[in-house]
Amino acid sequence: MQKTQDMNIYLVRHGEQNNNGCYKPDAELTPDGIKQANLLGWRLQNAGVIRIYTSDLPGAEQTAETINRHLHREVIHMPEFREISFGEWEGLSYSEVESRYTGFLQEFSQHQRDMPYPGGESGEDVKNRTLASLEQIALSNHDSVIISHGGVILTLLCALMGFSLEKRFQLCQPEFCSICRVSYNPLKGYSILSINDTAHLA
Repeated sequence: MQKTQDMNIYLVRHGEQNNNGCYKPDAELTPDGIKQANLLGWRLQNAGVIRIYTSDLPGAEQTAETINRHLHREVIHMPEFREISFGEWEGLSYSEVESRYTGFLQEFSQHQRDMPYPGGESGEDVKNRTLASLEQIALSNHDSVIISHGGVILTLLCALMGFSLEKRFQLCQPEFCSICRVSYNPLKGYSILSINDTAHLA
């Protein structure tokens, strides 16, 4: 009987961004973010990665480009892995959001249900646009890196563990250029092997 092989998927948060204290998911990387991505590329050199999939936002694309200087693999840009849409908050500073959305934040911060950002997405919205793409990658029969964003990675982890999506806020926010390693086996499904691995950044 032929043994089915586990595929490794490395869910990676992009490097540090220059968002100037604003909700700005399309910000580019800082110099430290580039350094983090280089260290991550060095870490993944011997991981057997065949393809790199990336969100099409600038910080993720820069992270993919920097990692790929070490891996020399095909890079596939996928808007499905963009950060959760913050809607009306995008471009606002954290302090502006706190002053303008006080009532909303009081309910939102309790995380009793999966609330969408005002004019933006909920966790369920992110799950619906990412999970099918993750499954396609898992079925592609090769180890892969997916470079995405904190909100997306937390949503995917909750979905894979079967948690309701408001529980994503109870998981630790992935550090910049951290790795969450997920394996996939056609018979057993997904297994989460590590979360927020930053050993390469020490």
